[in-house]
Amino acid sequence: LPLRRRNLVATWTCVWMAMATSMDDVEGEDDPFSRDDFDAATYVSQALRRSGADGIQRERKRLEQVVKQAEEEVERIVAEHREALLERVREVEEAEKEAQELRRNALALQRSAQRAKAELRAPCEKAAEHNRQVKHLGETLEILRWVMRRRTICHNLKVQMHGGKGAEEDGENEDAASVNTTKKESVGVVDLPKAARLYRELQLARQEFDLGGIRVVEEDEKWTGQAGTTIKCQAEKMLQQGMDNLSLTDVGTALLVYFNLGELQDAVEAQLSRCNRTVAQATSHWLDSSAARTGEAVDNGGRAGASAREGKDQWHETFWSQLQEFANTLQESMYAVWFLYMVMCRRKDPISRLLLIEELPGGKVNECTLCLEFQDRICTTVSTKLEKGMRSSKIRDALLTNYAKVLQVLRSSLDKLQKSTRNKGLATALAAQRMDQILLDITKPVQTAYIARVLSHLNEAVRVQFPQNLRPGQQVGSPQQFTGRVMHEIQAASSNGVLLEMVGDSVAKTLHLLFERAEMTIATSADLGDMEETCNAAQSRNIYVCNFVQGVEFELGRFFEGLPIQTASRMQSPLQAARGIAEIAVAPIFEGIMQAIEARILKMHTEFANTSGSGDGEGRGQYMEGLLSLLQTVQSELLSKFVPSPSPGQETVASHHVERIASRTLLLFVRNATLVRPLSETARLTLAQDVAELELGVGSQLWPVEEMPIHPTLKALKTLLFTETSALGGSSVLQDMPRIHVLHHLFSRAPFELQSPYARMGLPASKYNTWLDEHTEDEAMEAVRETLSAYSSLQGGMAFDPVFLVLQKLSSSSSN
Repeated sequence: LPLRRRNLVATWTCVWMAMATSMDDVEGEDDPFSRDDFDAATYVSQALRRSGADGIQRERKRLEQVVKQAEEEVERIVAEHREALLERVREVEEAEKEAQELRRNALALQRSAQRAKAELRAPCEKAAEHNRQVKHLGETLEILRWVMRRRTICHNLKVQMHGGKGAEEDGENEDAASVNTTKKESVGVVDLPKAARLYRELQLARQEFDLGGIRVVEEDEKWTGQAGTTIKCQAEKMLQQGMDNLSLTDVGTALLVYFNLGELQDAVEAQLSRCNRTVAQATSHWLDSSAARTGEAVDNGGRAGASAREGKDQWHETFWSQLQEFANTLQESMYAVWFLYMVMCRRKDPISRLLLIEELPGGKVNECTLCLEFQDRICTTVSTKLEKGMRSSKIRDALLTNYAKVLQVLRSSLDKLQKSTRNKGLATALAAQRMDQILLDITKPVQTAYIARVLSHLNEAVRVQFPQNLRPGQQVGSPQQFTGRVMHEIQAASSNGVLLEMVGDSVAKTLHLLFERAEMTIATSADLGDMEETCNAAQSRNIYVCNFVQGVEFELGRFFEGLPIQTASRMQSPLQAARGIAEIAVAPIFEGIMQAIEARILKMHTEFANTSGSGDGEGRGQYMEGLLSLLQTVQSELLSKFVPSPSPGQETVASHHVERIASRTLLLFVRNATLVRPLSETARLTLAQDVAELELGVGSQLWPVEEMPIHPTLKALKTLLFTETSALGGSSVLQDMPRIHVLHHLFSRAPFELQSPYARMGLPASKYNTWLDEHTEDEAMEAVRETLSAYSSLQGGMAFDPVFLVLQKLSSSSSN
């Protein structure tokens, strides 16, 4: 029956496939039954509405006809594809047979697998049991291996701990060995580093493999703990004794023990802390002892006379003796740290052949990092103690007053330390370039207060020299007083280079403040340029300001030359402002002097306007009388107040101005003497006498005339006055005097029709002097040539005066 059903299904499948192919022929017809969305109820309802009750019968017949046609079509298609259908049925039968064969083979294979499984189950269970046994045996063997290893190490450790005895006894009676451990330890450790290495191996083995619960191991653990304590105690004792006695052997052995224990860094740290505590105790002893003596000194201070002085002297003696003890302790502690570094640089681990110093973080043979770290610690420790100790006013005053001495005591100890730690191939305990900085870091609170005190003292010196409200007529202080204070502070700090630089910075600030105050003190009133018979208050104040700032510049400038270059440059920088301030203070005074001198010289034009000349019977002009009187007043009332007095040997602002005024005075005299027109014989004699008078007056009151470049010109003026016009061409006057002065003088000998250059310009002699100052000599020569050219045009063909010809010749030739 199943086979029949399958054949029918296959047959109907082929039939319907054939029908689907044949129905393609009627694809174009409007057949509602062939639609995918055909609904029988809808079709019937629509058919009834179209045809009514009579149409039902017709529709049924039509449907029957359609069904009949379909059945006929099916029969036709089956007939046409009969062979293909039969072939398909045969293929299905063959496939069914193959499927049945596969089911039979699968059942046979399943039965074979069940038989194999039943045969292999027992051996597999037995193999699994064997695997568990092997695993358990392996675990047991591993534990036994670790136990034996620990027992071996422990046995070797006991040999070392028992002084080479008791190893056999340990194997026979372990309980007795455990009880008598203390007695056996008294024998002494044979090789402490080796014992430490064995103990370390036991600790590493315990961390690597847990043997908890094994009685033998647990019993060994008790003894091992006691042995470790013994090793560490003996190593600590040995290291302590070695550091106290500076024993290379003891310290090296102890450090190797700690290296084998894996505690080298902790041991070094403990030694650094111990040395630091020693320094802290020494600092406290120094300052606490001083504080105790302070109370006694106060009590003694209430007594009269010798008792108070005795108590004070006793306090100071104690203070400095304790300071020396502190310095010695500091030296010893720093040397102990360096000694520790030296031993670590020389001692090697016999197994790894590594230096112990290389086991520390950042440890190097050529750099003592331990010393650097210890220096930072003691700087913090001592500075903290000093900060607390300075709360006592007596200790504070003693430290600040004698800070240089404190640094000297400490530096002496550190110098000894540096010399004692010089070792070939190793770094010193303290580098020379860091010594000054270490001293200041150790005494940081004192150094800060000291610098503040220095700055306060220097500022007070500035306030003394230049009070805030300087009264009229009140003079500033002495520069020696201020410079003495500055030199004292610098000399007090000269023993320490870094401290000297700090004091130098304070000095530089003070100098800036000093010069600011000096500049604010300068008088700016209009009477600075007045030339009266006496020096007024404004002039006196500014002269004193000039003297002060220049005195400070000279004194400190020479003193700074003996200081280190870097420190001196910091303090010399503000000194550069001194000359500018001095210039500002006295420039108006010297400008007034120059204006007064020029005004008196220009009076010669009015005086010589009379062709008959003027004089006092001795041949000296009245203008010269006023000029010499002015020079005498300038010298007595002004120049004499400058310190030092203006002279060729002094490079001062006053000397520069006086030399300039002296040279300008002679120049104005020569220039205006050549401009005088008309110049009578009496005027010539008077001018010749005035040359001598001026040379003497300027040389005695202002500046040596012989040292001025214009002196030959002044001498040549006297020769020019009495040289014939025709002889000027070969005269030495043209070599010693500028050509323009000779030409100006020749105009005084020319006829009235030949105007002077300034007359042609429409300028008086005073304005022409200003014009000459503002123009070059070539421009002045050009003005002379234009004047001569104008005169030549005016004369036409008339004969020229001999003076004109000489003027024309000299002006056309090259100037000297």
